[in-house]
Formats: sequence, structure tokens, C-alpha cells
Amino acid sequence: MKSYLTLSITCFISFTSLFGQMQIALTKNWFYTQADTIQWQACTIPGNTYTALLENQKIPNPFYGDNEKNIQWVSEKNWLFKTKFDIDSKYLKQDNIHLECPGLDTDCSLYLNNQYLGKANNAFRHWTIDVKQLLNVGENELLIQFNSASKLADSLYALLETKLPGEKRVVLRKPQFHFGWDFGPVLMSSGITDAIYLNAWNSVKLKASSIHTITANDTIAMLRLNLALFIQDTLSELDARLHMNGQILSFPIQKVYGQQQVSFDFTLENPKLWWPNGTGEQNLYPCKIEILKNETIIAEKSFKTGIRTITLIHEPDRFGKSFYFLINGKKIFCKGANYIPPDILYTQTLDPVSIIKTAVESNFNMLRIWGGGRYESDSFYQTCDENGILIWQDFMYACGMYPGDSSFLLNASIEAEEQVQRLSQFACIALWCGNNENNEGWHRWGWQFLISHENKERIWNDYQKLFNAILPNTVRKYSNLNSYWESSPLFGRGDDKFISEGDAHDWGLWHDEMPFEKLEDRIPRFMSEFGFQSLPPISTIKQFASENELDLDSHSLRNHQKHPRGNKLINQYINRDFPEAKNFESLIYLNQITQAEGICKIIRAHRKAKPYCMGSLYWQFNDCWPGISWSGRDYFGKWKALQHEVKNAFRPILFTANANEMDLTIHVVSDFLEPTNVELEILIQDFTGNVLKSEKWNGTIEENSSLELLKIPFNFKKLDIRETHYILLKWKYKNQWNSQCYFLDKFNKLKLNDPEIAIDTIEKTTNGFFITLKSKQLAKSVYIYEDATSSFFPNYFDLNPGEFKKIHCITNQNNLNNTDLKMISLFNFINN
Repeated sequence: MKSYLTLSITCFISFTSLFGQMQIALTKNWFYTQADTIQWQACTIPGNTYTALLENQKIPNPFYGDNEKNIQWVSEKNWLFKTKFDIDSKYLKQDNIHLECPGLDTDCSLYLNNQYLGKANNAFRHWTIDVKQLLNVGENELLIQFNSASKLADSLYALLETKLPGEKRVVLRKPQFHFGWDFGPVLMSSGITDAIYLNAWNSVKLKASSIHTITANDTIAMLRLNLALFIQDTLSELDARLHMNGQILSFPIQKVYGQQQVSFDFTLENPKLWWPNGTGEQNLYPCKIEILKNETIIAEKSFKTGIRTITLIHEPDRFGKSFYFLINGKKIFCKGANYIPPDILYTQTLDPVSIIKTAVESNFNMLRIWGGGRYESDSFYQTCDENGILIWQDFMYACGMYPGDSSFLLNASIEAEEQVQRLSQFACIALWCGNNENNEGWHRWGWQFLISHENKERIWNDYQKLFNAILPNTVRKYSNLNSYWESSPLFGRGDDKFISEGDAHDWGLWHDEMPFEKLEDRIPRFMSEFGFQSLPPISTIKQFASENELDLDSHSLRNHQKHPRGNKLINQYINRDFPEAKNFESLIYLNQITQAEGICKIIRAHRKAKPYCMGSLYWQFNDCWPGISWSGRDYFGKWKALQHEVKNAFRPILFTANANEMDLTIHVVSDFLEPTNVELEILIQDFTGNVLKSEKWNGTIEENSSLELLKIPFNFKKLDIRETHYILLKWKYKNQWNSQCYFLDKFNKLKLNDPEIAIDTIEKTTNGFFITLKSKQLAKSVYIYEDATSSFFPNYFDLNPGEFKKIHCITNQNNLNNTDLKMISLFNFINN
């Protein structure tokens, strides 16, 4: 059961020479050992204690069964990592040679050729050390000693004058979810999470470059080139040269020794603006920065930039205070989810394309990068730029109060400067947010209980220093004119302003056990968190549990449920609206469609409330291990029912139906930024397809709108049809047909018939098959069984009587027969 933990990072050493700058990546010949039992063994870097031990078969798979409990000793030990590398005399002739460490997790000491270099104590910082005088011609050795994160956190937390909410994790600048969360395991790794490299340079070091949009419209853009430099040569003539859109612009650089932030303003005529997914093109301009010394290029960097303006509008209105993003002068409704790190062990590929592809296919335009995880890689944000996925970026603080001593705040300040400056080059960054739920927790979760008045004041003042001074000042100084938001949410659901101001995390659903319908009526200005748990597919569960443990009460399943009431709540919500699960596989199916139907019902309510509500981000998009969680996309990339249904709920044009006793109301939402011609058909029919009433409407939907379109008289009260009929909406725009079913009663009361689903055709494709299905009766939530090697798109879909639906089966199998496909629908559970 180790296949999915196979390391996918290639081990190599790279050497790059570029106009006097030479880099050597130290990703070869790494070894590790437990510090108190020196037994060096080879390992892959980037990596960590767990990945190294797994490679050498020293620990069992942490994700399997309840193995997690048996390997906690790893985080209690100190660990050493070392590598040897060769340097030639030519390299040593460079004026400066720095050791660059962009990912040291977390507290460690570094030694080069037995000489102490210094300490690192922040997993989110880029550590740079001058090593020129310590390097040898020929062989060199780098040694890094990592201290136990668990023991260090214990000792630092014990020294606090007052024990801070959030417990020991808050004292370390390390991914907070490593200490355990209600979606993942406790795995406090130590290690090297990004490639270490040597960087040799003369005269000038180009550390960062970006282009910021000051103002922009279709006619002209005011732009600002920002450079971060280290100047050593103050005697020569230094210039910066920008290549962009066929232009070459040159700017002088002031000859001042040391760190320098350099900015130059310029204009671009007729710019092609960058837009979020679904609202326009993701235009990106290739750029190249050259640093010249006496007209000779000595450093350069190439990157792409998007021209756009993004502003959070939070201002008084007749309801309270707005919360929406104005992008290139247009109000954009944000559709998406909360993103967590995709692997707590860092063993999966770091390529972000697959996960961002899921976001795009699901009609997302935003991901919120949650503050308990980590800042993502350049390639992640670049992929978001290319695909129009806006990023709500939390700083890495979550659900706790953090120290306010000068050492911690200085560390936090440098971290913020480095991360904001690094990410300012990406067009996708929409917002910087100080923390996740710290403000709400302090004011409404009882954190202040048993803390003296004096200490309360001190803790709150420390909060103010970090989240209302250091972080917003850093955003103002270094970001691409991004807005800053102190805490998500600013007002908790116990506050009267929860609905009328700012963003909201509404956990009345799930934590407070409210029905899904309650959140349809409790609409905030911007919903940045809400969710409901589900089990992953059976193919994923079988990766961590044996056949005889396929039960919620087994050791393996209980260890993969990290919420204390999770299994109880799953069953409780299923039984409200769906039949009782008779076995484990039926539980998975009913749990997933409960999640999908409930969450998407709320998403549709958010969208209908536009422009009062201007965002819907559900918790959560993805998983960090194969567990039971709120995700729509599981650890292996498998789509749950939620992900399939979210794709429908986030369609750019959405029609909804609401039946009262005497009429049927049709609502339409459009996220297109231009008027759109639409054909609509409205059917009230039984599950066999016999139509009681039909209406057609053709017309133009206003841009960026939400409105009540039709109110159709129909006496639902008189006719006893709630258990036998449903509303079918079918609409067409831009040559694309869509449909949505709306039901008149709870799903466990529907009198569904055997749909008699049949396979019409199977066609071979380059990566699988196209399967066309049809049915005689309504088939509600059809699931085609998947295994570890096959996926179906869509899945968990509704199949209307007499209609054909084409399904894409992605598989590496060469043959697919009718007998290979097993399908179920809600009929199999309601009537059996």
C-alpha cells in the first residue's frame, strides 16, 4: 500500500551561468540520520524526516490504518541532513557566493565544512548566507541539524507569561496544520522543502522584479517596475532595462551600496487587460529585466505580468458595509473554495497544473489560500495567472493568538516582506488577509476566559502590532496595490454585523447542526467559509483501510476522521433528507450526494443574492491526506459528488426555480460582463417525462446581473404531485445547453421509478472512452463506479427521461464493455 507515497521529485544538480551570475542547485547526494544514532542513509531532497524514513523503509506508511499514532516518535527526535558537492576554482572567483535556502522547516543550524553558518527558525522565510570564504576548491560538505519541532514548541510555549490560545503551535513559524487539524493528521516533519542552491554574483544581485498596475483601462495603463537589488559596485554606471510588448525602456540605478528598492513608472498604450476566469482573457505580457554595468549585461530575469486593477470595496451602504472585488472597474462575484496544502508529507508532485485545472473546470475564479498551511510556489501562482484564478492570500496565522515579543515580530516582519514582495509579481493576487479566525476566536470563542485583565490587554496589543500594523504596512509597501483585510472573518456569527458587513464563516451548518435550508436565508455579504463533510470514494478508502475495516467504526476509519462529532453529524444530516444507509458503500454514496446537494443549494442562494452577496467560497477544495473531510476533490484528485455539482452551481449563467403553493418563480444569474442571448424551457413533469406544464422564454440577460425573470401561476397546493413530479429547467447560451432539476419534496420521500439506464454507445478516445447513456425514467444522481485507474466526467449526474448524456471515461484501459460499467442512482436506495 505504498504506491501513492512514491517520491516524484527528481534528484539532480544543476549549474547555471548567466551574465556573471552562477547558480548551483544542491539536490544531489543527500543523506540523513537521527541525531542520537548516527547511521547515515541516502534520501531525496527536497524532502523531510518522514519522506526520508519512508524511502528507506524505516517507518510504515503514515496514511495507512492508524500508523500515524505509531510514528509520533519521529517529531520528538533531532535530525541531521548533509550533502557533499564539488566547486571549481572558476566559481570561487566570483566576488560573492551566497547559500540560498528558500525552505527550511523549521528550527535548524547550518554548517559548511564544519564551520557554523547560523540558525534558521522560520519555514516561510528565504534564508541567505554569505559562504564565499568557507568554500573549498573541490569537495565541500553542507550539514543541517534540525531540532525537534514538537519539543521546541513545548519549551517555548512553557516560557510564555500567559498561555496563548492555539496552544504550542503558535510559537513556531511552521505550517500550523502539521500539529493536527480537523481535516488531517499530526505529522510534525522537519526538513528541506525547497531546493537549496549556491548563488554567485558580481557587482549587483537582482533579488526580485515585478510590474505593478497603478491604473488601467482599455486605452492606457500606468505601470510601475519594481526591483529589489543588492548593490556592491558603486563606482560603475548601473542601469536597468525592461523589454516589454516590443518596447525597450531604460532607467538609471542610483549607486548606493547595499539593499535597494528601485521603482520606475511608465505607461503602456492600448493594454490587453488580465481578467479572472469566465469574465475575459488572461492576457500576460512576457517581460525581461536586464541590469547593465557600463552598458554590459550583468544580470537578468524573465517573467510574465498581467495588467489589472483589483480593489476590495468595503464601504457603507444601506445594508451595512459592502465586501466585493472591483476588477478593472467591474464588480466580480467570486466563485471558488478554500485551498489547503495538497500533501502534508510533500510526497506528491509539486506541479500545480492538475489542481488548478480542476478549479477552472469547476467554473472557479478564486481560491482562498488558508492561513494554517503554507505560501505556495511560484509555479502555483503562475498557473493561477495563466488560468484566471484569483487568490485570496492569508498570511500564515490561524485560530490562535501569537507572541508579541520583539524577536517573534521581527521574524514575522521579515517573512511578510519576503512573501509579499515575491508574490507581487503575480496578477492573480486579489487580497492579503492577516489571519484565519483569530479575531473571531478572541472575541467569541471564550479564549479570554481565566486570563487576567492585564494580560488580556497585552495579548490584544500584540495582536494589533502584527495584524493592524506590521502586515498592512508591508502590503502597502510591497504588494501590487492589493487591499489588506485584518482577519477572516472580521465578525463571527454571534455578532449582529455577521450578515451585513465583511466576509463570513458560517458554521451554523455542521458545527451548530443547522439544516442546509437555514443558510439559504442567512446570506452574508461574502461567504468565505462554510462546508459539510463527506467520505472519499471507496477506491481512496481502500488505499488506507483493509477490506475487513470498511466500516466507520473501524480503527482505520476512526483515525481518518479528525472531527470529534464527524461521523455522528454525517449520519444525522443524511437521515434528514435521504434514506438510511444500509451498508458502507451506500453510506459513501448518500453522504456524498448529501454534501453536494446541500452545499450547492447554499451556493445558488448566494449567487441569487448578488450584488448584496458577492462571493461564495466553500470549505474545502482539496485534501492533504486521504481522509474524511469537507473536500470536493480528494487527496488523489478524485472528484466527489460535490465537485461535479459545484461545476453546475458555478456556471456563468444559472437559472433557478422556486415553487410556492400557487406559483413557480424563475430566477436568473449571469456573471458574463456582456449581455447574453438565452433560450429557456421550463417543464413541470413526472419522473417518466409526462409534462404537466411547459413554458418557453427567449431573450437577453443583462450583464453581471441577478434578477427574478418569471413568476408562473401554478396551483401546487391543489395538485398532489410533490412526491412524483419535478421541475426541469433547460437553457441554451453560446451554443451550449444546460439543465437543472429542482424537486418539490425531500429526497427520501420521492417516489422514483426504476430508471432503466441503458448504454447507447461507447467510443474510444485518446485517453479513454466516450459513453452515451439514456434512461426511460428520471435517474437522480447517477453514479458510475470508479476505481483507482478510472474517472468519469460528469458523475453523480441527473439523467432525464428520454434524454441522452455523453460521459467521458478517463482510463488507461484499452477496452471497455457494457458489462464493465456498474451504475447506481438514488432509486436504488429509496425503494430498497
